[in-house]
Amino acid sequence: MQRLTAVELDPEGTLGIGFPDESWDEYADRCFTHDDTQPCSGDGHGTFSRYVRGPDEGGVQGKGCRCARCRRANADQCARRKAGIRAGTWRPYVDAGPARAHLEQLAARGVLLSAVARQSGVHLSVLYMLTASIPSRPQVKRVTSRTEAAVLAVPLPQEQEPSLLKSSNAVD
Repeated sequence: MQRLTAVELDPEGTLGIGFPDESWDEYADRCFTHDDTQPCSGDGHGTFSRYVRGPDEGGVQGKGCRCARCRRANADQCARRKAGIRAGTWRPYVDAGPARAHLEQLAARGVLLSAVARQSGVHLSVLYMLTASIPSRPQVKRVTSRTEAAVLAVPLPQEQEPSLLKSSNAVD
């Protein structure tokens, strides 16, 4: 992974990112060292999702975690976002149409959604919402670019490929 300096992340110096000659890792290490007053225990720490949604350091739901690892993950996400915006490549959400059409092609060839979920790493509930398989919920109009890429990476089976047609927990 390429290490960007603060000048590359913020050429105009308007974002207040570090000193001009230090890399992002040096800046983050300086700013996000471990703070013993905010204990960090258990798994799941060090992610942007945990920083935003929680649970917090004490396990309280509904509050984001502010431990050192989660603050670092938030800072990394903000830096990636700002660099993507600056480069013109930031696309957090895309139209769900191509992913939905690909899922329909897979279904027409007999591939189960559970098999697509297993192969793509996308949660089954996201695929259900994408295909409107849940009657009480409308079809989603947008998905994350990561979800779209994962769904489109699932190949269409050429001939009857049993590994794609069955879920891992399907009964033979």
